[in-house]
Amino acid sequence: MNNTDKLTISCAINIDAGEHMRWTLTSNEGKEHELNGSGEIVVGGDVTGFNLSKVPEIPLTYSISQNYPNPFNPVTSISFSMPISANVKIAAYDIVGNQVGTILNQTISAGTQSVIWNAKKLPSGVYFIRMESGAFVRTQKVILLK
Repeated sequence: MNNTDKLTISCAINIDAGEHMRWTLTSNEGKEHELNGSGEIVVGGDVTGFNLSKVPEIPLTYSISQNYPNPFNPVTSISFSMPISANVKIAAYDIVGNQVGTILNQTISAGTQSVIWNAKKLPSGVYFIRMESGAFVRTQKVILLK
């Protein structure tokens, strides 16, 4: 697919994922879609493949996924997972380490969540997204391309 195509996926879940489990369809680029019952999912741009899997409703570990899309202009989605409810801080930094924005700083429930970052006031460039929650700290590179 190119970045202007849209793909519609129809699904009907006939097999229960099991207690405290759920079915997810995850693109190779890291975008996750939860599948419930029957319906359609519309996916746009630059998807190279998918994986269908059963995952715990409540994650076993902390994680942060690569933002989608990446590169982005000027809005991107950042997904993360938490095994317990806790305060989460997600901040953006420029290439020299200056904080350029706070994307999230609040208590979040356990589970898989996502936030939207709108970087419309920032110039094109490489930025770093840092997630902190308790002892969990991860940083990932993102590209804003206007």
